[in-house]
Amino acid sequence: MKKRLKVGLALGSGGARGLAHIGVLQILKRKNIKLDFVTGTSMGAVIGALYASGMEPEEIEAEALKIDKRQARTLFRPSLTISGLTDGKNIIELLKKYIGDKKFKDLKIPFACVATEFYEGKAISLNTGYVLDAVRASLSIPILIKPYVLNDMILLDGGISNPVPVDVARGMGADITIAVNVINNPQRNKRLGKYMEEEAERKTEVGKSKEVIIKEMIEKRLQKIKEIIPNIIENKFKSDTPPINVIAAKLFEIAESKIVEQKLLIDKPEVLIEPYTYYASIMDYELAPRLIYQGKRATLFKLDEINTILRGGDVW
Repeated sequence: MKKRLKVGLALGSGGARGLAHIGVLQILKRKNIKLDFVTGTSMGAVIGALYASGMEPEEIEAEALKIDKRQARTLFRPSLTISGLTDGKNIIELLKKYIGDKKFKDLKIPFACVATEFYEGKAISLNTGYVLDAVRASLSIPILIKPYVLNDMILLDGGISNPVPVDVARGMGADITIAVNVINNPQRNKRLGKYMEEEAERKTEVGKSKEVIIKEMIEKRLQKIKEIIPNIIENKFKSDTPPINVIAAKLFEIAESKIVEQKLLIDKPEVLIEPYTYYASIMDYELAPRLIYQGKRATLFKLDEINTILRGGDVW
């Protein structure tokens, strides 16, 4: 009898769009697909932490459906801080109702989330200590939510460095990783992948495989994206319209979408689920019913692929 393949779920960032993760979890549960590891970034960290702590997907959905525009404004209520429009205290209070003072070792499913170290911009995987601290760090959207200090590090939203933490799930021991990306355009990603393949063919060098060349190309592009973000922010803020919170959200959304399409070419998951969420912004929490539905729909579409992979290799 062969060993069962271990399954990891990587839930991506995306603000309100990440509510689609709830629908993904509902279908995986309904189809008895056991998850051995869960990882998440930003909103993916929130949903992942709630699930790993023992909440059923239906319970998470019930709470998400309570968030209307008024409640969303309360969560992101401006505060007197120079490093973010809100200090995140209201968000912490909400999450504490469900996560409490749990530590990672207390969770029902092994879980890790990703934040970004401020000075070097590198991804930090968090899987020890208090879960609430790690999740709060992971969702520190630049400008919108004040950075979080944890373990002597200043941490920003994980979406800046690792929007869909496929590599973290693999590092935890996953044989198969199901990744959920809620902020990218599949067609654009497909075109980018084709372009990279063609470029690699033209640039093939002695001693370097096509895969190595593609990885180097992507890493250079990622570095350029990170370098231009501060300049974009500076230029945008010279205008007094639209409001700063709208500008901040849009800038983060643009940067994040560029980074995720590159990262998924480096860390390709065995299964990639991409719910249709492009009509929503990262602040549209009142669209929870539609977003959760899209998560269900996208997962149902991928079930045959998931089951085929689970039956292959080291099956039971």
